[in-house]
Amino acid sequence: MPPAKHRNQDSMLTILRESGRFLDHNSDREITVNDLAIHCKCGVRFLNHSFSALLGCNARIFIQRYRAARLRSAIEKSPHKSINQLAEQCGMRLTPTARRVFLSIYGTSTDTYLEKCRAKSEINSIAAVKDDPITASDLIEDAIRHNKIGQFSATNDPEKITDIQCSKSRRAS
Repeated sequence: MPPAKHRNQDSMLTILRESGRFLDHNSDREITVNDLAIHCKCGVRFLNHSFSALLGCNARIFIQRYRAARLRSAIEKSPHKSINQLAEQCGMRLTPTARRVFLSIYGTSTDTYLEKCRAKSEINSIAAVKDDPITASDLIEDAIRHNKIGQFSATNDPEKITDIQCSKSRRAS
């Protein structure tokens, strides 16, 4: 029987992979951390511990950033749609928190990014936007495979922002 530490890490990997599959299959629904924990048959605390230990951020932050990456991809593919339609398609409500997350990751607001993509599509007629969707499973597997503790890929396009940092909160002593 393997030592407890290895069994625990294996179960954390299993939880992360199952979470990624669940998010991918339900990408059009607004999934909460509690929904993930129920699906993975574990507690919220262990789920967050698994994400923190292996990806460097808790499950809530991962979900927010995954959704922001999906929204960005959706904006690029369909700039003619409204921002609320695109957000709904990505399983999120465009709340002030979601807008702040997008702004903090990409350095621009959702509305400004949409306008830039609309202008670009009018000029270029959208030459070639990659059709491969961003999946939570790919983000998780990439982080595990490359041992990128604390970061996961947000896009497959090297010209765009390629990593999203998940920073652990540090308490002042």
